[in-house]
Amino acid sequence: MIEGGTDNTEAKITHRQAIANKSHPTEPRGLYILVILALVVSVSAMAESIWLHSKSNSISSRMESLQNQVSDLSNTIYSLKVDILALRYASQKGSVDLTIPAIQDIGDGFMAAHLSVEQHLTGVKVKGRIINSTALDHENIKFRIALAEETKEFIINRISSGNSTGFAVYIPGVPIDKTRYGTIQYIESGGVYFKAR
Repeated sequence: MIEGGTDNTEAKITHRQAIANKSHPTEPRGLYILVILALVVSVSAMAESIWLHSKSNSISSRMESLQNQVSDLSNTIYSLKVDILALRYASQKGSVDLTIPAIQDIGDGFMAAHLSVEQHLTGVKVKGRIINSTALDHENIKFRIALAEETKEFIINRISSGNSTGFAVYIPGVPIDKTRYGTIQYIESGGVYFKAR
């Protein structure tokens, strides 16, 4: 009977431990609550992240649209500036279109031909030929070229009557995209001679 009594006592102890475990579990309920709160916070953070991502995409597409509109507006403004320069230079004596190599009258018996412009250092270099259509030979002839609000004077040593002489002028501070129209004007000559025939 001692054996049976011992078994019964062990059964009572095991039953008491089971009851104690139910009322005082070894894993606290606080841990379950913390896990559930962590999951709720995690799901909330993911939802907020998704919402922010969708807003970010919306803002990015709006920014891209605005950048395109600003670019279009900038192009329109640039075109208007070019047109204004063209009108201003077209109304002035000696106006030239540097994109065409044809002969262009610059006044005072001179013409410009084979005009071209290229980017050079911090500005542009304008090349061409000046034609003397007067009956006089000219020496030390001073001309003024104007492009995009910048001017530069240059001298050609001699142009005989009915002939032409090449020139190349560097104009600093002029962007290449603002050099379609300009003026080339005769200023003065150091010596004028009648051509003996």
